Amino acid sequence: MTEPAAGPLEGQVALVTGAAQGVGRQVALDLGARGMAVALAAVSVEELDEVAAELEASGGQALVVPSDVTDRDSVQSLVGRVEGSLGPVDLLVTVAEGGGPALEFLSGDTDQWWRAVEGALRGPALCSYYALKRMVPRRRGRIVNVLGEWSLGPAPVLSELACSEAAVLRLTDSLALASWSYGVSVFAVSAGRVTIEAGPDPDAGGVLRAPAGQETTGRLISELASGCADRLTGRFIRFNDDLQELVRRADEVEAEDSLQLRLLPLQPPAPAAPSPPPAAPATQAEEAPPVAAPKPEEAESPEAPESSHADEPAGSPPPSELAGVPESDEPAQSAGLSDSDEPPPEPKPAETSESGAGKHDVPAGSPPATVEP
Repeated sequence: MTEPAAGPLEGQVALVTGAAQGVGRQVALDLGARGMAVALAAVSVEELDEVAAELEASGGQALVVPSDVTDRDSVQSLVGRVEGSLGPVDLLVTVAEGGGPALEFLSGDTDQWWRAVEGALRGPALCSYYALKRMVPRRRGRIVNVLGEWSLGPAPVLSELACSEAAVLRLTDSLALASWSYGVSVFAVSAGRVTIEAGPDPDAGGVLRAPAGQETTGRLISELASGCADRLTGRFIRFNDDLQELVRRADEVEAEDSLQLRLLPLQPPAPAAPSPPPAAPATQAEEAPPVAAPKPEEAESPEAPESSHADEPAGSPPPSELAGVPESDEPAQSAGLSDSDEPPPEPKPAETSESGAGKHDVPAGSPPATVEP
């Protein structure tokens, strides 16, 4: 991952809660290595002293302030003491103190469940309140709330973390919107999911261990402290995100309102696919293949004229060839023989001649027409 260029952090002051162990401890060490003076807040004094000693051994400046971040007076005293000893707080990093048992809602203790929610939500809320009271008048400052990833979906076993982290996400973007015009940026950073291991007491549930991104979260927060990503204020950034790429796509992030806790709206149903248009009527060429031109009719032989009427005597010309021949005034002969037993004379078929222009009727008895070569 290519890291954005960071501004100088030397001479700036960071306040890290939950700094005694885990992610908070790693963040404090990374910020101290970048030159920031670091105030360490947690309940355990002994563990805080160990972190402070490690910071000072590497040339950093540390201040140990034992505090209960769920208590209002304790938090107010914490912020005042840090500013009195190190100077104005430029960066507040809130990390919930983990390591507690994994709770199952239906079979667990509801008071213990609520204490877990309160510790994960009330601490960031109180610390942000008293830090913002000092950052806003100076028009400068940054707040980073460190979370896991339980807020990204339902958690039947760790519902206290899912509820509290979702609330912290909403707190983050709400404070970002309220303080942006005063030059203060607020971020939520995911250190990854914590692992659950079996504890010594099977009835007490599993034990939460370090999240996957503990080693890289400190470096990410150091970059945010430099101010290189202030345009992403209010956003949820994962420990393994490419921060430079997110900054490059800041316009797209804002336009799509992404990297924030939102309810997905139900999209309208997709419109039904339009019916295909009716097929165009087929042309004559498509309906049937072209019919070949009829061949010129051959001249009919007078010896075997064709007849389309079966009832007519053989040799009778078809009616079409008798067109124009005046009908006889005599009554038509019957189909049988007359009293004289002599058949009536058979009319001769009309002879035709064929030329390039077609057929022509030739009167009966006329000499046959000849075609000159």
